[in-house]
Amino acid sequence: MKIVLVGDINVGKTTFFNQHLGGSFQSRYLKTVGQAMSLRTSVIEDRHIKYQILILAGHPKFKAKRSVFFLGALGALVMFDVTTRKTFDNLDLWIKEIWDHNGKGILPLVLLGNKIDLRSQFFGSISLEEANEYCTKLSGQMVPYGFDIPYIEISAKTGFNINIDKILEPLGKACLKFHYQL
Repeated sequence: MKIVLVGDINVGKTTFFNQHLGGSFQSRYLKTVGQAMSLRTSVIEDRHIKYQILILAGHPKFKAKRSVFFLGALGALVMFDVTTRKTFDNLDLWIKEIWDHNGKGILPLVLLGNKIDLRSQFFGSISLEEANEYCTKLSGQMVPYGFDIPYIEISAKTGFNINIDKILEPLGKACLKFHYQL
């Protein structure tokens, strides 16, 4: 099951990716150039699901090149930085880009709010309530398609809530139901 991990530059996609592969936090910024991939197997409702997770570069200069990597995706992890409003405001653009270029249209998503360990240090940070409201509104639009848009808060730096199986489970279930009517 092909899953894409997207979001603005510097939201923590690479650190999250490294954490779920058993790596460690890097305090210096490591940007993704193009894409990186991981394979992961999980069990959902007695089914062994093999995930191909692609992390895509968030820099605008890679937008034209990103579209090819969306093809064939069955779901997406969409990440923003809770301390940077612009990354939250750009979620609609990311979702549109995924849905426009995956070859299937609308598909299941999980929204990830990263850097929650820093939330209290930044004025104007996105609150849990605001992110949940956004997901509730978006989920309301997904009713005809039979899935919700879950929101999960994480800290790639501290490892808080970084359990890739728990993050992939709602996405995997939604993908199985939506794409395969299982």
